[in-house]
Amino acid sequence: MDIVIDGKRGLVGVGSGGTFAGIFETIQKFCASKGRIITSVSLDGKELSAGRREALKAVASDGKSVLQVVTADAREFSLGTLEELDSLVAQLEKLHEATSGHVIAGAYRDAMLQAEGCFQGWQMLIGTVRDLGVLLNVNFTTLQVGGQSVDARFVRVKDAFQKFTDAFARQDGVRLGDIIQHELRPLLADWRTVIDALRRPAGGGKAS
Repeated sequence: MDIVIDGKRGLVGVGSGGTFAGIFETIQKFCASKGRIITSVSLDGKELSAGRREALKAVASDGKSVLQVVTADAREFSLGTLEELDSLVAQLEKLHEATSGHVIAGAYRDAMLQAEGCFQGWQMLIGTVRDLGVLLNVNFTTLQVGGQSVDARFVRVKDAFQKFTDAFARQDGVRLGDIIQHELRPLLADWRTVIDALRRPAGGGKAS
C-alpha cells in the first residue's frame, strides 16, 4: 500500500498484507510523534468517514491502494477549535434569548424554529468538546471544573436534552421556552469554564 502523508510518500514503513487497523495505528503514532493530528483520510481518492475506517480495521491491505492522510498541527488545531467554541457559545446565548422572547410574545411558531437551532447548537458544542477530549487525551471523569467533573456536566445536558426532545415532539412551545431559559441557558456559563479548562492541555495556558 502506498501511504501519502501531507503530500509526501515513504514517511511510514508499513508491511504488505497488514490490516488497516495496524496501518491506522502506525500512522497515528507517527503523526503524534510529530505533534500532528489527522484531519482526513482518503483511500484511492475517496475520503473515509470515521465509521468507514472502523469497518475497514479488520480488512487486509493490498499493494495497489493509495492511502492519503492530511494532518494539522495539534496545538494550533486545538486552540483554533476552542476559539470556535467560544463563538458558538456566544451564538447560543443569543439564540436562547431570542427563543425566550418569542415565547413571552406568544409567537410559538417562531419559538419552535429558534428552539431547534438551540438544540443543534448544543449538539455541536457537546460533540466537539468530546472530540477534543479524545484528541487531547483528557479524562472527563477526573477533570474537575468548578468542583464538578466534566462527565457530570455531560449528564446534566443529556437530561435537559431528553426534556427538550419530549417537549419538541409535543410541539409544546411554552415548555420548550421554559427548558431553554431555565435549564439550558444557565448551563452555558458552565461550558464556558469547560472550554477555558481545555486550553491548558491544548497548550494555550489558562484563558484570562
